[in-house]
Amino acid sequence: MKYDAFSRHLISRRSMLKASAGLLAFSGASASFGSLVIGNASANEGKVVNVRLSSDPSSFDPIANTSSNAIAVISPCYSTLVAYDQADPSKIVGDLATAWDVSPDGKEYAFNLVEGAVFHDGNPVTANDVKFTFDLVRNPPEGISSVRKNLFGLVEAIEVDGSHRVVFKLSRAAPAFLSTLASAWMVVLPKHIGEQEPKSFKDKIVGSGPFKFDRYTRGVSLSLVRNPEFYVKDSPRLDGITFFIVPDDGTSYANLVNGQLDIYSEISGEQKAETEAKYGDRIAVLEASSLSGDGISLNTRAKPFDDIRVREAISLALDREAAVQVATRGFASVGGFMPPGPWELPSQELTAISGYGPDMAARREKALQLLSEAGYPEGLTVKLLARKGTSTHEARALFVKDQLALVGVRVAVDLKESATYFEQINEHNFEIATTQIGGLGNDPDLIFGEYHRAKGSLNYSGVADNAVDELFDRQSVDPDKTSRKALVDQMNAAALSDFAFLLFFWKKDFFAHSKRLNGVYLHSQADNNRKLQEAWIS
Repeated sequence: MKYDAFSRHLISRRSMLKASAGLLAFSGASASFGSLVIGNASANEGKVVNVRLSSDPSSFDPIANTSSNAIAVISPCYSTLVAYDQADPSKIVGDLATAWDVSPDGKEYAFNLVEGAVFHDGNPVTANDVKFTFDLVRNPPEGISSVRKNLFGLVEAIEVDGSHRVVFKLSRAAPAFLSTLASAWMVVLPKHIGEQEPKSFKDKIVGSGPFKFDRYTRGVSLSLVRNPEFYVKDSPRLDGITFFIVPDDGTSYANLVNGQLDIYSEISGEQKAETEAKYGDRIAVLEASSLSGDGISLNTRAKPFDDIRVREAISLALDREAAVQVATRGFASVGGFMPPGPWELPSQELTAISGYGPDMAARREKALQLLSEAGYPEGLTVKLLARKGTSTHEARALFVKDQLALVGVRVAVDLKESATYFEQINEHNFEIATTQIGGLGNDPDLIFGEYHRAKGSLNYSGVADNAVDELFDRQSVDPDKTSRKALVDQMNAAALSDFAFLLFFWKKDFFAHSKRLNGVYLHSQADNNRKLQEAWIS
């Protein structure tokens, strides 16, 4: 079967008509971001977009990273083989790939690459770079972390067929494989750099994307500039992107309103209605169901959480419906390990699982009983690792502290900067940690496995359940959607009953932008619309 990629940089007449023609009126005053001052936005003359980051990126390594603050910077600078169409995320289109073929048995994917693409250092992009990148992802050398390694476990070989054709050979048919490659994280790295310095991508950005790294002042700002050698004609239309590191949500929102920020992707559901009512002439707020869920991980490799009774007690003590109100003001929904949609666990099955019943008094009584049976009749003291500078992590941490106090569990909150936080959870150096779940698309293969299988690269809790692993393998190859759904429900319930990752809720995403900025969209997986390749200024 053959697929022709279509150009994503062209803007249709209908898109033009739908785009806002409103111009953002700037006051002419400078806005203060703590010690940082952003000058009059009109000095940009409509060519540079200002974007808020809540914290510094933990690193620029696309292989080891999971942070949205990192992909916001990485994505505009790199290319992928294929990508989700920005205007219609149900479609996958070409990026470096101009066309691709899938063999009749679904076990081979062959991609033809665009000619003339070059990395930002002037070296050409070839099939060898693609092979190097995904060999690195699926089989990293010692000392290199690859958090998406398991997504490529079914790749048996990657072969180069000339300078601009690459073939992925799979051990079995995998309908979700193209969706995996379309993720913004699946960037193509330069072989000539990676072979010599595989760790250099942590602090070096050399891609072939529409924007190039310019400069970075830690804790202040990071800037990208237009790549004049970009292989898509007349793209990008912006001269650059400047990211300002602003931890405080209130300050960020104020500067969006004042016109000093063009994009504020952490806007809350509460702020959406207020913004549309007061500033709808200048600011647009997009909304989408999210593939991102918030919760906490319990380290099953360390006491006391190696005891399932303690883990179940923690789950019983946490009021998830209250968490929705406290952490998101109601803009989220309680669920299992698949987001709302075709794969979610039915509510009657979910409420039957310990920790999801409605009677909180009975749940807390049982939690006290389980803690006593586990040897903690007087309660216990634990440390909770949380990511500093992100409101959702800090709100969850305080919520957990208050909730667990009701069953005699004393929580000491340990706030860490992003780099230290990610280092600790990746090394399982914590007792409890605020963590998240997400996926490249709404499919069990893309969401569930990395977090809940024994060998999942994002299985921060370290839980190992053979029954869950077996069910995952069975559903992954089941071609019948009905029988696969039954297996997914069993798998979901079994993993929830391990009480290792306690999911609080699935969030809704909101994305605010100045109406002078056009050609921006919001996907259910927000990381997939960070490139700004198609964005333009009124």
